[in-house]
Amino acid sequence: MAEICSVCSKPLDKTNAVTCIGCGREIHFPSEESAEDSCGFIVTQWNVCGLAFVCKLCSNQQPFGNTKTSC
Repeated sequence: MAEICSVCSKPLDKTNAVTCIGCGREIHFPSEESAEDSCGFIVTQWNVCGLAFVCKLCSNQQPFGNTKTSC
């Protein structure tokens, strides 16, 4: 059985899926070239000099710093 995106409820493919740092669920996050909509944001984590992903549901509940909708 295919995994389902927790934001849009559509099936996920592992190529365009990432894990949200807020809830730990898999979401769609297609590359810049894709016509698909993103179900999350890139988050800058300055304390570890890195990037992470947060879903649209979690980003509405708590601040995660600087966000960007695509790569």
